[in-house]
Amino acid sequence: MIYRDKFGKRSLVSRREAADMLGINPRTVREYERRGLLSPIRLNCRVVRYRREELERLIDDCSATAPNQGAKAIGGNEYHV
Repeated sequence: MIYRDKFGKRSLVSRREAADMLGINPRTVREYERRGLLSPIRLNCRVVRYRREELERLIDDCSATAPNQGAKAIGGNEYHV
């Protein structure tokens, strides 16, 4: 089932899509989970989704503190592929 918001956008996104939105590696998205910056929604033992609204709020918060860095401004260990 695909969940959509009132504008027709998918309201839940995969870890890869979340990483693309934030401009970071998917492993860093998991690190953000561990730190409590993101709340994952577990659909089953292998499928995790994130609320688009929560990701957009994180982007906005980070843009306010470091305008040119986005979610990378959170710092910590950044994983690169």
